[in-house]
Amino acid sequence: MIPSSPAKTCFLLRQYRTKIVRQMRRQIFRQMKQKAVLP
Repeated sequence: MIPSSPAKTCFLLRQYRTKIVRQMRRQIFRQMKQKAVLP
């Protein structure tokens, strides 16, 4: 995959990072919920 412009590369990288951060937050949130449910 060869990006056509640096701006597009920056945009794709930001999108990619946002996706990863969202997944990580979801995992952490799930773990916290499990811990909260367990006595």
